[in-house]
Formats: sequence, structure tokens, C-alpha cells
Amino acid sequence: MAPRGRPTRTTRSRPVTATPPPVTTTPPPVTDPTTTTSVTSAQLQAMIDEGVNAVLAARAATRNGDDSHTSGTGARRNERTVRECTYQDFMKCQPVFFRGTEEVVNLTQWFERMETVFRISNCTVENQVKFATCTLMGTV
Repeated sequence: MAPRGRPTRTTRSRPVTATPPPVTTTPPPVTDPTTTTSVTSAQLQAMIDEGVNAVLAARAATRNGDDSHTSGTGARRNERTVRECTYQDFMKCQPVFFRGTEEVVNLTQWFERMETVFRISNCTVENQVKFATCTLMGTV
């Protein structure tokens, strides 16, 4: 009987040797239906362009020819009319006032802020000069 608490060990009298797999001289037949081919970047770009053009042509064929004012359900969307920006609309966007004593950096920031206000308020080009002039402060 083996003593308690100790596992029993068995040893083999001769070493086990692994047999190497047989060496074949011919490669196995390819069963994968996909093959890899090298494609140049010009060929790849041509394939991408062809696919994009096909998608755009299919989309153009399904459009109704009404400049895409439909929501896809057959119901026509109402085109929003843009009203002209008034001085009150411009002032609601809180333009920055320029006093003329600031440095070049502040002048550049004033230009950028004014362009943003013009975009937000849908200010026409004709009104931009008039409205921006009203934000200039200081004595001449």
C-alpha cells in the first residue's frame, strides 16, 4: 500500500520517440476558391471610382428629378424660404464691438467673429458692410 498524501509515480522503461510527419514533394491541391492577386494603387483607385460611379448612377436613376425635395415616402417636403437678415436679427447674434485700440490679434478675432455672425444670421453680402460698420467704436 502506498503512503498517504504522496502521489505515486510511474516511470517508463524505454523512451518514447515521436515519428516525424512524412515529407511530401508536391504541394496539396488548393481547395480555397478565393485567390490573392496583387493590385496596383492605380487599379484599386479605378475599381473604387467605378463602384462609386455605379452607386451614383443608381441613385440618380431612382430620383424623381425634383431636386430631392421628397422624403422618400412620396410626400413632398416644403422648401423653406429664407428671409433677409435684418439689423435686429444681426444684433441678436451678439456681434463683438471693435474699439480700434486693440492689437492685431484682437482685430483678427473680430473678423472671425463677424464672419460667424454673418453665417448664423444669414446676412446678405450687401448688408454685411453696413452691419459690421455699426460695430466699430471709437473716434475718427
